[in-house]
Amino acid sequence: MARDHYLAAALLGRFSASNTLPARDRRLFVARHGRNISTARASSFGYVNGLYDVERSGSTDSQPGHAATSVDQHVAGYESALPFVLDQLKASEPIALKPWLRTAVPFVAAAFVRGPDFNKRFERRSFVEATAGSVSPDNTNNARSIELSLLLAPVMAARWVIFHGASLETPFIINNLGITPSADGADRGFVIPISNYTAIGIFPRSTGTVAIYRSGWVPVIEHRVIDSIMVTDCNQCTAAVATEWIAGRNQRILEDNIQFIKADESQLTQAMEGWPITYRSLVSHDREWHRLVSATAADLSPSELPNLQEVVPAKLAADWCPPVILRINMLEMPTGLSLAGRTIRLKLDTPADYGKYFITPGD
Repeated sequence: MARDHYLAAALLGRFSASNTLPARDRRLFVARHGRNISTARASSFGYVNGLYDVERSGSTDSQPGHAATSVDQHVAGYESALPFVLDQLKASEPIALKPWLRTAVPFVAAAFVRGPDFNKRFERRSFVEATAGSVSPDNTNNARSIELSLLLAPVMAARWVIFHGASLETPFIINNLGITPSADGADRGFVIPISNYTAIGIFPRSTGTVAIYRSGWVPVIEHRVIDSIMVTDCNQCTAAVATEWIAGRNQRILEDNIQFIKADESQLTQAMEGWPITYRSLVSHDREWHRLVSATAADLSPSELPNLQEVVPAKLAADWCPPVILRINMLEMPTGLSLAGRTIRLKLDTPADYGKYFITPGD
């Protein structure tokens, strides 16, 4: 049975005090609720055996009936490119649109669907509880793939801020969710720590500039240096929403935060599903990532861009691609992407005639 890492070992290794070994082999400190602080290799935790397994009907030469497969590549296929992209974000270097789209955006979206916490959140949704008899690990794992695709557009449209910790004495910690609800002024969103001194801030919005052309397409990303007080506040929030453990580069930073671990899942749904976007809007824009990848694959100038409505399978297949949702009862909805001068914007609205895009018997 496969070790399914819901937090990539290459990510966890970035919170070690060492940088001489491959990231997955580095040791870091781990504090579990109700236990002492210990050390562990990055590859030795943050996983569940067979977490992404699904069964498919059929037979193999060795085992007739059902064969196990996995949705791992559907929700984690970006991982091979992740270290390079996170290094670019950490270093405040300009990042091209392609690696941001292909790696950073799916990484953030996947933070909401990869963990074992998703199982509980999904199975407690009202429409799932209403059909409790049909709930199964297969249904839940297939739902991970669908939800990842639905979250790509709001992650693209969100305001991105890279927070750089100013004090080497106060590093970021990471929890078993890999994510922390947060706020930046009036903007509510999430913080995803990506190294000892760097975190990604994602603040949802219904309309935003996704890319700008500067001798090539680049995403719009803010960078901000924050002091130790703000990092401390973030760490306390990270520990408070942890349901199993927190991890970091030294024992002291965990001793400062272990008291905040509640291991209470009662607020988890509200914390992790707090996107201020309706389900109809998510459905209306579930192909925006695929459209933008298709349109900008050749890094053409604004005057040369193809139709932003079009999805080009050959361009998606040039690299890892999240699943494309095929809805047999719906017509394709109009894109929310638009070109304005040298920028591409994304508006996440619901068409006023939303119902007309559904195919009903007799149409």
